[in-house]
Amino acid sequence: MKGIALGCTGGSFVEGAGYDESVVKVMEEASGLPAVTTSGAVLSSLRALGVRKIAVFTPYDEWLSNRLVKFLQGSGFDIAMHAFGFDLRTTLEDNCWEPLNDWVAPQVPNDADGVFISCTDFGWLRGVAPLEERIGRPLVTSNLATLWHLLQTVNAADRLPANLSRLTEVSESRLSNVG
Repeated sequence: MKGIALGCTGGSFVEGAGYDESVVKVMEEASGLPAVTTSGAVLSSLRALGVRKIAVFTPYDEWLSNRLVKFLQGSGFDIAMHAFGFDLRTTLEDNCWEPLNDWVAPQVPNDADGVFISCTDFGWLRGVAPLEERIGRPLVTSNLATLWHLLQTVNAADRLPANLSRLTEVSESRLSNVG
């Protein structure tokens, strides 16, 4: 049960829709192991959750945040809104998710059926379930998606605790939606 993940959201979407798939192909050919990218994992996670219209949040500069929006749109998603420029320094302490959650929660529009927080520099996972409860819809983060998709890919999905997020509760029958 081995696999490889490129743990960089921006580095795997920066060239647009389909770029993540070319990166996976290179990694798999070079290593002989199954591989995933963070941006590909995000797409799979959002699809598995049935999310179509997303509120997007990033720490990126505007130009990179706009490229992410184009990548998501080019992959078939609608964007309800996007906010960029969150100061990552506010989350440097272990499990310090409150500043990010307080930034995200009041901005999620009613017509968004899910939320995506981009960037693997947001290292926490324990803040996902509290924010999902607060906003009342599924939340995908770059790290959660990467971990979830890699474990799906190597048939080790049971390694994630079910109470971590709605994503980790996705049943085997819904995984046919994962692309």
